[in-house]
Amino acid sequence: MGPYSIYIIAGAFSDHRRGRRLARLPVPGSQEGSRGGHRFDKAVELSEQNKHAEAEAAFAELAKNGPSGYRALARLRVAGQAANRDTQEAAKMFDDHRRRWQRRRQAAGARQNPGL
Repeated sequence: MGPYSIYIIAGAFSDHRRGRRLARLPVPGSQEGSRGGHRFDKAVELSEQNKHAEAEAAFAELAKNGPSGYRALARLRVAGQAANRDTQEAAKMFDDHRRRWQRRRQAAGARQNPGL
């Protein structure tokens, strides 16, 4: 993945430790999760084979129509694939994802602490 992946994983882990569920990953073994995981793996294979345009299209499709946990991962991978052709566009995609993530966290915080 890209240089931001460790921060994303660390952030998700720390929020999980505090009892927050930020992404609803499919239940392991569920049909939806299996299909999403299979599609994600296929897109990763395309990326590893240097078929960047095909991988970006596969990740974009998964980001639109995949299970919620895979949608978030796919959006990050789309940005990573875009970095192969246009770093400015990729930076904008990462910023858009960060803003979306922050809005979700703020909304979750407001639901957990309505009096604050």
